[in-house]
Order: sequence, then C-alpha cells, then structure tokens
Amino acid sequence: MTTPSLLRVVALSSSLLWCAGCAPTTGEQEFSLEQASALSVSNDGGTVSLVGGIVPDVIFVNYQIFSDGDGSGASDVLLTAGLSGEEFLVAVETPGPDVWVELVVSAPADLPWRVDTDSGDIFLESLTGPGQVRTTSGVISGGGLEGDVDVAAEISDVHFEIEIEGSDQVIIELGEGSIELDVPTPTHASLEASTDEGVLTLWSLPFDGDLDSRVANGILGNGGEASIFLHTAAGNIDLIGSGEEAD
Repeated sequence: MTTPSLLRVVALSSSLLWCAGCAPTTGEQEFSLEQASALSVSNDGGTVSLVGGIVPDVIFVNYQIFSDGDGSGASDVLLTAGLSGEEFLVAVETPGPDVWVELVVSAPADLPWRVDTDSGDIFLESLTGPGQVRTTSGVISGGGLEGDVDVAAEISDVHFEIEIEGSDQVIIELGEGSIELDVPTPTHASLEASTDEGVLTLWSLPFDGDLDSRVANGILGNGGEASIFLHTAAGNIDLIGSGEEAD
C-alpha cells in the first residue's frame, strides 16, 4: 500500500490564530491522481466542498484554518493527502472544536467519491461518479449531480439538484432533517419515501402508486431501473420537478 504524504500545517503567525474572528491561515496543494480509482475526503472539524473538474488525473486541495483562540492553531492541524491503496485520500484532523478547517477539493467529475465529516456543511458540485456522504450534522447540498448517491446523517438538511436515470440509485436516510430533491420532469424511477414526523410533497412529477402526506411508494414517470429511497425520522420531504414534461 502506498503511504499518503503527511502535511503538517504550520502557523504563519500566532497573531493570525489566537484571536476569534481573525483572518484564517490558508493553503493550496496540487497532487497527481496517479493510479487511484476513487477519492475519499474526510474532515473531523469543518466544512467540505467537493467539486468535479475537467482536468484529468489531478486533485486540487485548498484549505482555510480558523481558531477560536484556546491555545490550539494551525500547527495542530494535520492534512493528509495522497494515494492509499486504490484510493486518493484527503483527510483533515483538528485538535478540537475550537479549531476548524474549510476544505475545498476539486477532482475529475467522474471519479467515484466519498465524504466523511463529524460536523460541518458539505457542498457537492458537478459530480457524475457514484458517491457517498456520511456525517453527524450539517447541511448537505449540491447541484449538477448525476449517478449513484448514498447519504446517511444524524441531523442534516439535504438539498440536491440531481439527474436520475438509467440504473442510478439515490439513497438518503436522516435521523432528523428535511430532504429536497430537484429533478428533471419527467424522471423515470421507482420511489420509496417516508417521513415519520413531517410532510411529504411531490411537485410537478408524474407519479403512480400509494401517496399520502407522509409516504410515497410507487413509480415516477415510467419507472425503470433507477430507484430513489428517502427517509427522515423528523422533517419534510419535497421532490420538485423542473422543466416542462415532454409530450
């Protein structure tokens, strides 16, 4: 197994780190994807933005480090980046909740991906490879998404603009929070969606099956091999069709 490079982020100046509300320490790195067949991004304290790019075989990593001034700072943050087996790994480790990192990663759009966080918002843009999200809390949003997407979170609001076709599978399971999917009209897929405490609504989407204010079980459009599974224990679910339905 290839060992990823370990980059210890060094404080540029203590005056940038030890007071709340001051400017962040920032950095950028560019890496060769090498023979990696998937991307794994994790951040134990802060946000993650994952953006699909058009540059083949290159990973771009940008970070901004913030501190509330408890004595920990940029020198206590670890950024690991590099090949680990068949995955390209980008991982941030922080010393505690008073230090957090805003992480932006750009990778080839069709590369399979996974994002893991403890807390913090996650933004996904222009990704066509299959992907997974695992987090405890934070808003999860994205646009220009295609392919399989699997999301599991304890407390989160999820809002995706996504195309679902072919044999794509979209799975979103929340302990608490709302789910909103903006999809083209028509979208052809089986649908199983439910909220234990909330309201479920379909907007401008042809649907055939069982539907009430909390449960939908049937098919969108003509059905087919694609599937959508949505569940939240507490929160609303909205599926919104965009565009005009074809004749």
